[in-house]
Order: sequence, then structure tokens, then C-alpha cells
Amino acid sequence: MLAMEWAALYPGFVERVVHVIGPGFDIHPYVIELLDVWALPIRLDPKWNNGDYYGRDEPQDGVANALKIITINSRAPGWADKTFGYKPADAAKDPAAAMGNLFAIEDALIKAGIGRAKTADANSMLYTAKANQIYRLTDDDVKGMKAKILFVPASSDAVFPPELSRRAAERYRAQGGVAEVVVIEGDGGHLEGVLNVAKQGDAIRAFLAR
Repeated sequence: MLAMEWAALYPGFVERVVHVIGPGFDIHPYVIELLDVWALPIRLDPKWNNGDYYGRDEPQDGVANALKIITINSRAPGWADKTFGYKPADAAKDPAAAMGNLFAIEDALIKAGIGRAKTADANSMLYTAKANQIYRLTDDDVKGMKAKILFVPASSDAVFPPELSRRAAERYRAQGGVAEVVVIEGDGGHLEGVLNVAKQGDAIRAFLAR
């Protein structure tokens, strides 16, 4: 999103944009609410204290739960099936036997959220979410852009599905811009663009060379 904004703000400077797992030129209304859901556990944590928690206990529980929700929303069914399946977190504790007995995927995401919460700042996460919500380039912004754009969505991304990239590319080409779309195939969801962008390494190298 920042790359797109730079291309709009500095059209004479930005010659190319490689837009990996992005929304195109604006955030989708669905994702506006998704971001609100991601932020909710932090705002509900009493220790957040309307953002005034510095010098006191930080809202670690809220951050951990927010990160857990972000992780599962950013992944995809194929990843969950391949990585965890129906395995219990503890072979001796059947998830059907007691409410507190967890599946492996539940246990893993809880622990990952707690671990990552130790190095994450609650207010930073909330402001990042808000910045994402208000990302939107106007028609005039897009018309003023001169950059060639390579859209690189991920096939299993439910946050920014490939259709958003294709729609943005068509819009850009319709006004005379140069735009291409190449898709990262895989079942990792949104994080395919973080972990497996090298799958489209050749396409990115070719785009930068043109």
C-alpha cells in the first residue's frame, strides 16, 4: 500500500511498483471490518486503558488474542489441514472429553500469540489497523501515476484475493497505464506473499528489467 501511495505522491520518481499481496488502489469494505475485528481484543482488554498504558502493565492478553485472530484470518484452510489436521494438542486429552482440551491448531495459535505479544505494542497495532482502513487512492491519484505496476496476489489469500489485483490492473490499463498480474500459487493464504514470494521471483526480475 505504501508503494502505491509513493507512486501517486511522487509520479516522477517512482518508475515501478511491485504490489505483493496488496488490495490494489483501495481497501475493500470487507477488510475495513476485518481490521476492526482484529483490533477488538486489544480495545476490550482493561489494561489497554484507552491507549494510556505506558509505565504500567501492558494489554498483553488483548495483543495475544488479536495476533491469534490475525494469524488464522491470514492463513487458509489448506494450510490448517496440512499443518495440523484434527490432531489434539495433547494425545492424552481428547478435545471431545472436556471444554479445556484443545486441538493442536488452537494450542499452537494461542502459544504463538502469547510469544509474539511480548514484542508487539498495542497502540502500534491499532494505528496500523487504522492506517490500513483509510488506505484509498482517488481517481485523480491513480490517473496521475506513471509507474509500471506488477500485481502479485496469492491464490489462497482471503484478505486480498487475486480478483482485487485483476480489477485494479484493468482500471490502470484502461487509463493508459502499464500493469501485469502474476499469482503466487499455494495454500498458505495471505502469508504466501511473505513466505513464498520467491515462487514469482522470475516474473519480478523480468518486470524490473523491462
